[in-house]
Amino acid sequence: MNKLTILILTTVMASTIAQATSTTGWRGDGSGKFLNVQPPVTWSTTENVVWKTKLPDWSNANPVLVNDLIFICVEPSTIMCLSATDGKIKWQHANMYTNIVPPSQVQEYIDGLKKHDEIGKEMAPYYKEVRTLKKSLKNDPDNADLKKNLEAKNRTLQSIIKKQQPFEKYSIPKCHAATGYSTPTPVTDGTSVFVLFGNGVAARYDFNGKRYWARDIGRPSHSWGHSASPLLVDNTLIIHMGHQIMGLDPKTGTTKWETADKSKWGTPAAAKLGNDSVVITTYGAIIRVSDGKKVGNKVGSMPYTSPITENGVIYVVDQNGAQASKLPITMSDTIEPEILWTMKPKKSRYYASPVCHEGILYAIHQQGWLSAIDIKTGAIIYEEKLNLGAIVYPSVTLAGDKLYVSGEKGRTIVFATGRTFKELAKNNLEPFRANPVFSGKRMYVRGKNSLWCIGK
Repeated sequence: MNKLTILILTTVMASTIAQATSTTGWRGDGSGKFLNVQPPVTWSTTENVVWKTKLPDWSNANPVLVNDLIFICVEPSTIMCLSATDGKIKWQHANMYTNIVPPSQVQEYIDGLKKHDEIGKEMAPYYKEVRTLKKSLKNDPDNADLKKNLEAKNRTLQSIIKKQQPFEKYSIPKCHAATGYSTPTPVTDGTSVFVLFGNGVAARYDFNGKRYWARDIGRPSHSWGHSASPLLVDNTLIIHMGHQIMGLDPKTGTTKWETADKSKWGTPAAAKLGNDSVVITTYGAIIRVSDGKKVGNKVGSMPYTSPITENGVIYVVDQNGAQASKLPITMSDTIEPEILWTMKPKKSRYYASPVCHEGILYAIHQQGWLSAIDIKTGAIIYEEKLNLGAIVYPSVTLAGDKLYVSGEKGRTIVFATGRTFKELAKNNLEPFRANPVFSGKRMYVRGKNSLWCIGK
């Protein structure tokens, strides 16, 4: 290899590393914007594929790039590290309860799970009988015998549920099949990677796969599964689990503070107020990062999506509508953001979070209606029905001067930024729900079965 070739390769690798280190967690820095890239516009399962790595199972978590490494998740609780150069797997670790407890407690968890499942089998026929009786009562609401029988079955069922409760901690919680347990995207500070899974386990690893800490932080508050990703803000690891927002010490995993909040699935967003940081939750609360105090409220309600922040303004788009709220310049114990506008985009669930660029907010709902919204006035600039052929889970992503939206069956439409919709390309890959990430001239897609590196 001659000196010129070495110089070119070194320059390219340095450029790739510089690009990659800006991608730290969910949607990169949370904005969904990858500005200094030259992304691919066309691809397929055979065209412009740099490499493809077969994975042991699926996940909805985004890939996370840092230096020449990619971190991804695998169902139900595995963190994997791969080479961004060639896609080769460097290491992987599972994070089930038996993986994180001391060896002396492993058998306790195995036995506890067995007991939990045995009681579950005892419970199953009573659930079936209660459902049948309720259906019969609906058709015959005055039937005294049915009512008496239902009350008796319910008493028995409740006693079995009570018997099972001591063993709940040994069992992985229920979740929806589309959510799974590995939807939260890891986050990195450049030296460690932090993971969170829907079983309630959070952990910290170094880039060589050494685990520094792991802990069980609780369970989701519903049976649909957990999807909110962790954040790193002002040396605090922000985690939403159940109806709690927690601030952890990244070094040790210990709890700094814990604040009640009725957020559901979306990831909180971070913002600066002078020298102080806050996170905006999907329930519309503003929480101060330094102490966990809830200092504001009512900045919109997002059952499914996440807020984004741009130049001190919080933007929200979800099935309840869209809203822009301006934050104050400085921190106080009581914050009342100024509502700049509210509007109603196409009514539907918004699983995809929006992106903001050059005065336009781009949002897309689950059935593929794209809305371009003026961020100054809230007025609709245009609306366009995109033929993605599936539910839209991946969020809108900006790469360079192009926008990318995808359906869960793997079709992606690339279109131009600006006040007029202009489709540039339509591409098909394997099914995926994760957001793509970009670095240099490459795009990384976490498919259902494989991790893809698309580019040249």
